[in-house]
Amino acid sequence: MPYTPGDFSDLYHQWSFAQLDRTPAPAVERQLLNIYRYAWEHGDLNDRLGVLLFIYRKEISEAYDIFISGLEDAERLVAYDSVGFIEGLLIKRWRFGPDLRSQLQAYAARFEDGEKDIWPVLLFLDRNEKELAVEGGP
Repeated sequence: MPYTPGDFSDLYHQWSFAQLDRTPAPAVERQLLNIYRYAWEHGDLNDRLGVLLFIYRKEISEAYDIFISGLEDAERLVAYDSVGFIEGLLIKRWRFGPDLRSQLQAYAARFEDGEKDIWPVLLFLDRNEKELAVEGGP
């Protein structure tokens, strides 16, 4: 299937509405799973935001790098949403690797009010790092 910008967003909305109606849409979900990385790289703004939402809602742990990439995005909305999704996943105790703090600080330096955006995320990151230290994890 050829891909054009907006395809992921359209499919995501079909899938999302099916979820709200509690109507499984496995074929649409499979399509989303097959193209989310391509859509991240080649899609339009709506596709990229849809990719973030889809990864967050499905908790696709092998796609956490897209949230990190989103922090570095030139589009403020993509970067801001990435901060919010990272916060939500830190609440659920996801691990993003040792560079997350510096990546969040780089985000904050790029955008006005960036410090305000990241301070709650840093609180959850601190909590998770303390718990990990107690557990003796990496």
